[in-house]
Amino acid sequence: MRKIYYRCRKTARTLAVSGLLLAGAAAAAAVIWYSGQTKTTKEEQIQYEYHYTPSASSSTHVVANELIPDGVLPGGVSCPKNLLDYLQIDYLGTFDGSLDAVYTGTYQADIYMRGMQGDLQVWRKDYPPLLSGTIEGEGTSYTIENSGKIYMGGYENFAAQANALWGKSQNIDLVVNLTGELHASTSEGDVTQALKEEFVLPMNQAVYLLSRTGAEPSTGNLKTYVDVVENPEPWILNCGIAASVLLFLSGILFWFFTAAYSEEELCTWRLKNYLKNYGSRMIPLKKDHRVCTRVCEVMTFQEILKLADELEIPIFYVADEQGAVKDSCFYIINQDTRYEYTEHAPKSDMGLATQTEEPQG
Repeated sequence: MRKIYYRCRKTARTLAVSGLLLAGAAAAAAVIWYSGQTKTTKEEQIQYEYHYTPSASSSTHVVANELIPDGVLPGGVSCPKNLLDYLQIDYLGTFDGSLDAVYTGTYQADIYMRGMQGDLQVWRKDYPPLLSGTIEGEGTSYTIENSGKIYMGGYENFAAQANALWGKSQNIDLVVNLTGELHASTSEGDVTQALKEEFVLPMNQAVYLLSRTGAEPSTGNLKTYVDVVENPEPWILNCGIAASVLLFLSGILFWFFTAAYSEEELCTWRLKNYLKNYGSRMIPLKKDHRVCTRVCEVMTFQEILKLADELEIPIFYVADEQGAVKDSCFYIINQDTRYEYTEHAPKSDMGLATQTEEPQG
């Protein structure tokens, strides 16, 4: 025989078990639905990375003298025109990649003279390129290295002619402009790195000072996007399964280890509540006195309460040895009329939710 740990009303028991089982079924359905949910996202994948570092520089070579025995001034240092031998521009650029590549390309350093009024270029005279080169090689890196010398005699002569023709209202510059492209062909695709360097030498000054406006280091990559399927989170599935199982088990165990009150227990419970809530308005008797010639049965306990209030008389009941209501009957007497209410075991317990005391099992 199973052991009953808890007793409750039939409706409450049915609702509790039904709710637990329905919640378990809903959790199971949610687990089944979620397990079939997959999400596809685009994920970026870097296939090739590269870094290009330009490091062009210039140097000033002067006629050997006691002040500068080696005859070389670093770039950025001005030199009196009477000491200059030649200017040298050294171009150096390093390309580093993450994969082997085949390198191709060309570059060229054009040299020209220009006349400027403010920011407006008025004229330009081109000269043969200072230097040029072809890029060919392979590997994970490639270095471009070249240099050219500028002897200032011919340029000074033309600057003097330009000043004679135009006057001193113009600024004359000697410009060295290096441009080109390096192409790297890899197994993942091709990339192109632009090459650009510029040196400017003002001609209307008493000294030579070559300034550089070159490219900054740059990085790049080849990337692709792949579809990534994201499966449901295992921990969510596990939690859903656990919740479903617990709810089903709770419903089964609640049904197995609980019992609904019998109709007799419900009747006894109601009688106890009447005594608890309205006992101050009742008089218990040891025995019944049926002296009235007329007996009227009322339908509800509330009706007999209402009659007692209207007539301002107490409610009687016969108490048994335990103090309980004998025969489940309450009554009032008004002259020769007896109004009585007998509590019967109800067919339904739907109206018990507001009661204050549970019957003891």
